[in-house]
Order: sequence, then structure tokens, then C-alpha cells
Amino acid sequence: MKRPNGFNRPLWVAVPDAVGDAEKTFQRWHKWNRIVAAHGFKLAFVAQDGMEPQDVPPEADCVFIGGGTEWKIDNAHKFKGVAKLLHIGRVNTFGRLRWADDLGADSVDGSGWFRAKGKQYFDMIEWFEKKQGRLF
Repeated sequence: MKRPNGFNRPLWVAVPDAVGDAEKTFQRWHKWNRIVAAHGFKLAFVAQDGMEPQDVPPEADCVFIGGGTEWKIDNAHKFKGVAKLLHIGRVNTFGRLRWADDLGADSVDGSGWFRAKGKQYFDMIEWFEKKQGRLF
């Protein structure tokens, strides 16, 4: 597949899931994983409430911790090392960022950093500046 100029291939692509619904997430994985992989992308399986590490398909290159907040906080640590990469979704506060880092997450996402008139954004920048020696 030829990539347009300036296009960087993502580290992984989340196979469609159903937020908070483990059964539908499995159904969507079985429907979409081969299609996503056929385009040359590495696969992220989105873990949902009630799932356990053994539920992650062996083809997954990344476990994306989705699901509800309480489940995520109580269970994310179980998924470290299940796939090559661990991603945690909805990491929107300094405390949650530190928690994800302590857990060994390889990546995080969260739209909250760009809300609250910039306070969260500046907290994030400060955190990364303090870690710069360790990251780069």
C-alpha cells in the first residue's frame, strides 16, 4: 500500500469495539481484525469491563484498556505484558497520567487535557518536561 506524502503509519489501530460491552467487542473483533490487518496495521484489542488477560486474542499487538473508569483502575495492571504494547484510554488528569506511567503503559489518550482553560494542558506539559530525561 502506497502512503501519501507526510503520512506516518500509526503504531496500532484499535479494532472496532463496543464501549462497556465485552460480548459485542468480541463479535466486532472477529468481524474486523483480519480486515484491519489486511491493510498492514498492527491490531489493538480494546479490553472492556469484565475481561481478563486470557480474553485478549493472541493476534493483538496492543491491549487498549477501555471500559468503565472503576474497572479500568482496578484491572489495567493485569494486562501489562499480555501483548507487545499497553495503551490506556481516557487518561485526563495528572494523577491518572502518573498512575498509567507507574503501571508501565506505553501510551495513553485523553481529550480532557485541552479543556479547563488550559490548566490540565499545562499540568501535562510540566509532567513531560520533568520526565524528559527519562523519556528521551
